[in-house]
Amino acid sequence: MDTGAAVSINESTFSDLQKSAPPSLQPSARKLRIYTGQSIEVLGVTQLQVRYKTQDARVAVHVVKGNGPNLMGRDWLAQINIDFKDIHVVNPDTPITFLLKKYATVFGSDLGCLKGAEIKLSALHGHGNAIQFYFHCVGFGALIL
Repeated sequence: MDTGAAVSINESTFSDLQKSAPPSLQPSARKLRIYTGQSIEVLGVTQLQVRYKTQDARVAVHVVKGNGPNLMGRDWLAQINIDFKDIHVVNPDTPITFLLKKYATVFGSDLGCLKGAEIKLSALHGHGNAIQFYFHCVGFGALIL
């Protein structure tokens, strides 16, 4: 559960609600930005009746363009007293996270070596001319300070 947003934002789930009992969207003058400063297009706002345990509240949900995660904003937290020790932690392994873990030695900061494979490097004809660089010593006596 992401509770860092100022307002509750519902993106992908709103389309699921539209299939059963579509809530009407009202225009919103709210300007939303992500942490990098990029603007988010607000499609509208609607009021929903929510229940958490024995608490009932009518809360605003801002619907924005895109299919990002649902965010429970601080506006909801001010109206609903959530017992966070009852919330289960879900840490989704994205494909990137999975690959980073699986091939940690490849993406590490230290140098590695190729194991279990033989490679052969060859230059194409006409493209393999070696370039030779020469090291020249510069005498410090010639410098003017």
